[in-house]
Amino acid sequence: MDGSIVIGANGNGTTTITQTYPLPPPAATQQSATLGLQNGQVYEIAVFQTERQTSGSSYKLTLNGFSAAPSDCTPKCGDGVTVADEECDCGTGTGPFPAGCSGPNDDNTYGGCTTKCTWGGFCGDGIVNGLEECDNGPKNGTQYGGSGCTLGCTKAHTCGDGVVDTAQGEECDLGAANGGELCTDKCKLVIQQQ
Repeated sequence: MDGSIVIGANGNGTTTITQTYPLPPPAATQQSATLGLQNGQVYEIAVFQTERQTSGSSYKLTLNGFSAAPSDCTPKCGDGVTVADEECDCGTGTGPFPAGCSGPNDDNTYGGCTTKCTWGGFCGDGIVNGLEECDNGPKNGTQYGGSGCTLGCTKAHTCGDGVVDTAQGEECDLGAANGGELCTDKCKLVIQQQ
């Protein structure tokens, strides 16, 4: 019986080792493969082995000279790759910015990614920040009313803001002067009786 072993590393060539069974003495089975590997680099090694013995395996592969230290596969905020529980990761600015990022992680950029890889303040987060006049979070979108907030995080028009909103039934709006001789506090014209 015979078997073969094919070894490949990162597509840098393959070596096929063919053995005839029963195996010759161990010294005769050692063969080296030149795959263009360089010290200090990381490679994936793929070994495919066929075994044609029916009563058991006599296959033995010995690799040495490799670093046996386990790798640390935990997310690192600031590496420019959004993974695991990171909401965003725009990097530190030492390389190109990922898609959707206009600058590096920064705790002071409105709408940007923070140094904790979470989104910073933005219109719609329910917190008034940046140049926002208001922010009611998912309730933004009110176009008229005293406590409303628009989709752009500006105060909704209301009677008393100094802007006449005829579409909302206002006849006048003198702002703080409403309720006087010309305009009521409900933004209706005062009709003078003669």
